[in-house]
Amino acid sequence: MILEWPTPTVTEDFYKNDCQWREITEETYDWFLECVPPLRQNGSYFLNGEPYTHLRNGEGVYLGCKEESGRYYCRLMTVKQYDERKF
Repeated sequence: MILEWPTPTVTEDFYKNDCQWREITEETYDWFLECVPPLRQNGSYFLNGEPYTHLRNGEGVYLGCKEESGRYYCRLMTVKQYDERKF
């Protein structure tokens, strides 16, 4: 199933500690890329520039997005989780 809007699905995934990437539309991917400058970007992977929420320790939780083989995906993650990924 391709999501036109990622919430509440990715929010539920995050709080269940389910780290799967959810497929989204190209338009949704573009919207999150363009609405504010990305906090991090590596090729077609990026973290949206505004946090979705914060953990109790103050660490921000952001929407991470990626494009692979013409398909678009997103999930919530911290900066640390993003930085630990191999791009």
